[in-house]
Amino acid sequence: MDKKRFDFILSIYIFINMIYVLIGSYLSFNNIISMQKYSYGFIILLAINIILIIILMLRKKYKKNIIDIFLLLIIMFAIISTIFSYNVNKSLFGRFNRYEGLFTILYYMTTLFLTSFIRINDKKKIIYFLITIGIIESFYSMFQKFGLFNVYTHFYKGER
Repeated sequence: MDKKRFDFILSIYIFINMIYVLIGSYLSFNNIISMQKYSYGFIILLAINIILIIILMLRKKYKKNIIDIFLLLIIMFAIISTIFSYNVNKSLFGRFNRYEGLFTILYYMTTLFLTSFIRINDKKKIIYFLITIGIIESFYSMFQKFGLFNVYTHFYKGER
């Protein structure tokens, strides 16, 4: 597979990761799926991320930078915190409606590391996508402020 095609597939994969976080967190927050099932998705994507990182590091010459040191420090402290925690299950998966467990932190860090392998043009496309989503969410929140397009959950029933 040529480099350009592989970079395109990697960009699509990172896009799918972002979509998973957006849709999965919504479904989990509204109790459509359980937090545990949502965390299992993180674990599967984390395993794929690690495999991709190994493949990319073998294929390409990777230049280390200062951000890598900070990523490794965050991962190291997260692992130490999990080892010495009182509730290992909560440390691995996080708390209900809070996804700050070790698997989630590792998932975010590996996804961030994968983005360093993307070409500049593809990074711009991802940033434009995120800006577009942000603009859509801004308009959606303005509509909700005025009582249009309200979403009612078990946390918010619509009353003020």
